[in-house]
Amino acid sequence: FHKSDEPSTITMLPIEIGLKHILVSQTAINPYAVYGAGLLLASYGRSLHKSSLPNLSNFSTGFDIFLTTGIQVTPFQPLGLDLNFGYIVAVLPKKLGVGDYSGLRATVGLFFIF
Repeated sequence: FHKSDEPSTITMLPIEIGLKHILVSQTAINPYAVYGAGLLLASYGRSLHKSSLPNLSNFSTGFDIFLTTGIQVTPFQPLGLDLNFGYIVAVLPKKLGVGDYSGLRATVGLFFIF
C-alpha cells in the first residue's frame, strides 16, 4: 500500500436533543415521530490501532438535524421494543473524507417502563 492508499475512517459522535411526538398512545403498538438537532463531533484518519492517537488536525465540529419515525411495541409491560427509522442531515464546515455526511439512520432498542 502506498501511504495515501491506507484504509481510513470517519468517526462521528452526535450529541443530540429531540422531541418525541407519540401519535397513538395507550395501545400495545404506539407509532411516533421524533425531530431534533445537535452538535456533531467528527474525526477523519487512517484506521486507528490501540497504540495510535487520533490526529487532531483532522477533527471538525458541525451540526445535524434529524427526523425519524418509529413504533414502540409493548406486548408484555414493562418491557418493550423500539423500532426507529429516519434521515439525518449533517453539516461540517471542514470537509473530512468524502464530504457528504447525511443519510439514513435506523435503530432497534429495548426499553423498560418504570
